[in-house]
Amino acid sequence: MALPLWRAVRRSFDILHLQDPLLARVLDAANRMGLSRPRVILANGTGLTPDALAGFSVVQELTPTTPAPHETESDPRRPRFVIPNFIDTDAYSPTGRERARAKLGLPADAFVVLTVAAIRRFHKRIDHLIREFADARRSLPNNSVLLIAGGRENDTDEIIRLGSDLLGPRVRFLPAQPREEMPDIYRAADQFVLTSLFETFGIVLLEAMASGLPVLCHDTPAFRYVSGPAGRFCDMSAAGSLAQSLIELSTPETREAFARNARQHVIEHFSEPVVVERIVEMYGRVIGGPS
Repeated sequence: MALPLWRAVRRSFDILHLQDPLLARVLDAANRMGLSRPRVILANGTGLTPDALAGFSVVQELTPTTPAPHETESDPRRPRFVIPNFIDTDAYSPTGRERARAKLGLPADAFVVLTVAAIRRFHKRIDHLIREFADARRSLPNNSVLLIAGGRENDTDEIIRLGSDLLGPRVRFLPAQPREEMPDIYRAADQFVLTSLFETFGIVLLEAMASGLPVLCHDTPAFRYVSGPAGRFCDMSAAGSLAQSLIELSTPETREAFARNARQHVIEHFSEPVVVERIVEMYGRVIGGPS
């Protein structure tokens, strides 16, 4: 892809903003050799280490938790920016909960725990979520439902069988949903859970919070930065920790304490107008003036 992209942008653009590290490295080198006009910004969405990032001219970190500095004082020609991902807070909102539940065939009075992730063992740990929910179910409301939405993987069918064996009708799988259906899936839930132990950012947390949900996730600096006051954190690697947290968050009063500021936190820090303004400011600094 690098060659046709270089041909398309080499004379007519000032900025090339990429997330693919290999593509960014090739075109960054072309810029430094004078073979390509646009300066290259690598958005570090793949979690590259500081050592791996050392060769890039300009890096955008998604959270401030990386060991790399915001901007290197020793070499101002290699700036580092901290600018997060953003979401459309109009598309993701709490409005229409009853309609969303009816659309999905969920009981209006159910306690719905939602996760949105690739339905797989590796990294996303959906099997762990199913087992912890099964351990907690005797202490959860009788009408509790685990809702799992995400892309299909090689072990998805096996995980669906595990869910059916352990939870029966108390688990619902929504594999490979169209993107436009996702806002209603969030609206139908009471609680959001992310079971992975790490993510470079975790944009599903923003989607959940913008939909008015408290979020439960592993205790990492990146997740604390993203979740803010809506986050309930636990050690997801420890057996029983997730089950206990699900029980604690099953009461409306406890969930409300975390959810109260969820949407406002996203609007203030991760909404499209707020983040795009920072991105445009970054572009201006990279090219040395307004554009």
